Amino acid sequence: MTLSTNLADLPYKDTSLDDRPGECWDDIPGLDGLYQVSNFGRIKRLERLMYDVLGRPHTFPCIIKAPQVNRDRNMLMKDWTLRLQTTIQVENRTYHFQVARLVYYCFIDKFNMDDANLIITTKNGNGLDIRQENLALLTYTQKNHRSYDIGRQKSHFQTNKQKLMEILQVSLMKSRKVVSQYDKDGKFIATFKSIMEAARITAINHSSISYAVRHYMCTAGGYYWREGDADKINKKEIQDHQVKRWSSYRQKKGKPITQLDLQGNVLASYVAKSLASKITGIPHRAISQNIQGLVGNAGGYIWRAGNLLEIGNIGVQTYQLNDIEINGRKIELSDCRKRDIADRGDYSRAVKVTKFTPNGTPVACYNTLKSAADSVQRCYQIIASAIQGKPRVIAGYIWRRGDQMNINIDVSTIAGSPKKGRPSSKSRKSLV
Repeated sequence: MTLSTNLADLPYKDTSLDDRPGECWDDIPGLDGLYQVSNFGRIKRLERLMYDVLGRPHTFPCIIKAPQVNRDRNMLMKDWTLRLQTTIQVENRTYHFQVARLVYYCFIDKFNMDDANLIITTKNGNGLDIRQENLALLTYTQKNHRSYDIGRQKSHFQTNKQKLMEILQVSLMKSRKVVSQYDKDGKFIATFKSIMEAARITAINHSSISYAVRHYMCTAGGYYWREGDADKINKKEIQDHQVKRWSSYRQKKGKPITQLDLQGNVLASYVAKSLASKITGIPHRAISQNIQGLVGNAGGYIWRAGNLLEIGNIGVQTYQLNDIEINGRKIELSDCRKRDIADRGDYSRAVKVTKFTPNGTPVACYNTLKSAADSVQRCYQIIASAIQGKPRVIAGYIWRRGDQMNINIDVSTIAGSPKKGRPSSKSRKSLV
């Protein structure tokens, strides 16, 4: 398609604020007072006052916004079908318009702009010539029939059927993927000639199957899918890939922390708090509170932000690879929790906790943090934070680590407990 390069013949390229002869303007639907379109297809941004996040005023001047030229290849004619489109952003919201639709709506006749079945086309076939006398409103079906009538599209009925079937078969052979279905244990179930066949037989969405084939860890319909016809898949490879992905995320997003003993000696460094919590068994929240200075220690250790191993102490253990490999050795969480287990027990599960009234009288002893938390309908992390650092009242009770049923405690220094010589608010109510 040969296009003229004369500026007068291409109004959409004219960015001058001066009106062209016979040009008139109208507001773009939904953007009244902000943007306008002319009967020549030019887009104008009107001058307006805006305020930034600091409240400072900024004046946006009036400008002519040049549209983009979109091109679609016509393989039969070996040329391009062109159309003008504009993108407008107002208050962090983006609008996309075809300029021909705007000109027809504003200057010829109103129609449903949201109806994709209504197509605005040009009578002379030049998509850049969007003068109002050159525009026509067609349905999608009419537009397709017009393409056949003017010879820009060839009907498949005019093609040799045998040749057409050969072309389709070659296309299918190139695009078709043999896929196999496996259960969650990696055992083979069935093989299908294509993803569409698998979707038709299993009633699982073909897009979900395609996604599962391309992404190693994902499933579709509760099954793993792989390209080819292997008799099984290695489930351990999937787990290792998942661990590697999580570890990579921790290394990119995590904030390193360092573990010290109560004397200030560096013990270990972790790439993220979540990894430190998982390996040591100390609640994530307790470690965070110690780093923030809200409690004296967490799980019998001092925690500091950053990797203090970078300063010195090269021989100290560092946990910076991932959850499975530490210093090149395969480990399990049980190996990590054996450290100091004789002194402090399993912090997250096998910790005895004693509950006291606000007056210091023992009430009950629990064998685990969870059972203690369930007695007052709280999460165990809250009870864990209550038995370390500065004592305080949680859920109306004082909490102590270990079995202390045979002693009373001094409540004068407990945060949140009733002050001596002054009844609590509940007691004052009962006296009234």
